[in-house]
Amino acid sequence: MIKNPRLPVFVIFVVFIAFLLSVCDLFQTSLTAYLKEETGGGTLPAGGDESGNKDDGPWVYVAASSGDDAKTGWSAGEAVKTIGRALDIWESEGSAEAKIMLLEDITWTALGGGSTAGMLVFSSSPSFPPVIEIPPGITDVILNGGGKALNQDQPYRVLRIDCPGTTITLKNITVTGGRAGSGDGGGIRLDNGALVLAEGAGISYNEAARGGGVYINSGTFTMKSGTIRENTATSEGGGVFVGNTTSEFTMQAGTVSENRANSSTGKGGGICVGPGGTFTMEGGTVKGNVSDNDGGGVYVYGNAGNTGSALIRNGYIGVSGGGNKAKYGAGIYTAGYGNLTLGNSSENDPWPYVQYNIADNTGGGAVVHDTGGAAATMNFYNGTISNNNGATLGGGILLVTGALYMNGGKVTGNSAVTGPGITVQSHSTGSSSFYMGAYARVLDTANPVYLDYSAAGPRHIELGMFAGDLTGGIAKIALSTGYSAGVDKVLYGDLTYHDKFTVISSPSYTIDSSGFLQ
Repeated sequence: MIKNPRLPVFVIFVVFIAFLLSVCDLFQTSLTAYLKEETGGGTLPAGGDESGNKDDGPWVYVAASSGDDAKTGWSAGEAVKTIGRALDIWESEGSAEAKIMLLEDITWTALGGGSTAGMLVFSSSPSFPPVIEIPPGITDVILNGGGKALNQDQPYRVLRIDCPGTTITLKNITVTGGRAGSGDGGGIRLDNGALVLAEGAGISYNEAARGGGVYINSGTFTMKSGTIRENTATSEGGGVFVGNTTSEFTMQAGTVSENRANSSTGKGGGICVGPGGTFTMEGGTVKGNVSDNDGGGVYVYGNAGNTGSALIRNGYIGVSGGGNKAKYGAGIYTAGYGNLTLGNSSENDPWPYVQYNIADNTGGGAVVHDTGGAAATMNFYNGTISNNNGATLGGGILLVTGALYMNGGKVTGNSAVTGPGITVQSHSTGSSSFYMGAYARVLDTANPVYLDYSAAGPRHIELGMFAGDLTGGIAKIALSTGYSAGVDKVLYGDLTYHDKFTVISSPSYTIDSSGFLQ
């Protein structure tokens, strides 16, 4: 009988594999026991927390009514009662990031009271007791509602944040019911630090004088997702007010919708940018907001020492069936010491849209209007202003007084009784200056450049250097009554391409090489 010399090798291999499997099973059993011990008897499901949330754990759980601060906090069954205790637990772990999961709504009643500064006040130097003090080692707080709410059931603000160097992130949570009365920030007031609105978060049904949803006094607010909707301001910024030399609002995604500035002097139904404030829109949608006066979607202004600035690089100011509305400047209103930039200097940048907005009086898409002799400026690099309705005057853009610099973009499909495209108005309160250059084109015959000749005399276009294909021309021009051939000059600056401008109104004029009507 001949023995198989390979058989012992095979047997050894099988035994070795069996040994490895037994070791892995022992390790898994030990790990499971460890997790149960560490979480107070619970276990974390694969890929998330006990609520099925897919964010990386672990979380410290808070139940405002049924929790107990003597418990561990590491599972739903071991939930603590207060956010302050949850922060202390994370500090004891030596973590700079505190991840907190709410199991119940938090209300003033459930808390047994709060501060008139806010139902909850996050602070690194408490001055409004009772407060939630941010421990020195904590730099990031992630508050995950798991679908629950910070629901103010008394006539005060919901949340106040005053913690330099700390970022508060709201996720899967609603901030609602805040009523700040004559104060600012019905939902949230940010006085210092950073606020982030993440997926599933919402700020809704809050009221204040300024910043019905959010008031940014100092610090940075970043909207990465979520919604700010149906908030009300009696003065400025139904959804958001940003206005101080150290206040910034960056909108990357999400929706600001159906907010209102509901007074006869109201400004910024959706967003109001005040003196020193900065608003940067990199994505998302501002739609369905209403101002009873100026700036349905966005209102921008400043003062002698501090310019208010808005940079709309991408996203939508208005959508079909969801345009913003106002008496003046339904989409965007730029007032004295305000600076608006639509698009950016690179032709390859994202493309913003200002569309489907409806003015009750004038300025469907955008209004530029100095106030009190203070400069107002709009820089138009790229983007589309379309399908807006300016009612009596200025369907696309209404330049009342101030400066409009157009270096690209499209103005098309807008409507108004007079000046459906771009209107350069002659106004008794000041002068208006319209500059065109680079890739600027206004070639929609139904949306021309309308030059007004009334209170302050004839208006004109200041020309810079142009680029790109000019075979189709640069602009169609319509003139009001009052202009005369050989008398009125309508083009100034670099007149190399004067012949690329066509007067389409009656009587028929041409423009000579000196910029005069002939």
